Amino acid sequence: MSYRVQTARNKSVMISRFFSRSRTATLGLVGLGLAALAGCQKPTPLVTVVHGTSSAHDQAACYSRANQPVNTPTCGTGHKAKAVDVAPGDVIGIGVDPEIAETGWFISLGDEHPISAGPLTTTYVEIQLPAEFLVTGSARLRVEQKSDGDSAPQGVWFFELT
Repeated sequence: MSYRVQTARNKSVMISRFFSRSRTATLGLVGLGLAALAGCQKPTPLVTVVHGTSSAHDQAACYSRANQPVNTPTCGTGHKAKAVDVAPGDVIGIGVDPEIAETGWFISLGDEHPISAGPLTTTYVEIQLPAEFLVTGSARLRVEQKSDGDSAPQGVWFFELT
């Protein structure tokens, strides 16, 4: 389709048509961008393990924002745990985001050896590593977000102590 421009009035009509189309396209792109952002998930809370001058932090291997328990038998499958170099008897620090501390959290070495007797409600704790857990050369540190020892966790974090 061709336009024949003869007067300034016709030019302004063509210019306003152009801007109207570009404005519609821009609004469409902005809407598409907002829709894409709405699909993004908020990252899980972090847990940090500190030893000496080094530290490792990671997001949860499994986490539920809906206060639903996670499936612990499959939790961590395919998740590479961050490694922290330690020696038997060393003291390590474990820090958690306030969101985890509000619910309560537990520490265990391996899957069956709890370190904390009750739910921790602070954001940082130091523990001394028992020598017997590093006999094989490494041990898995597990942090679970849950309100009591009998409930299923809402989040699970793993670290490899080597």
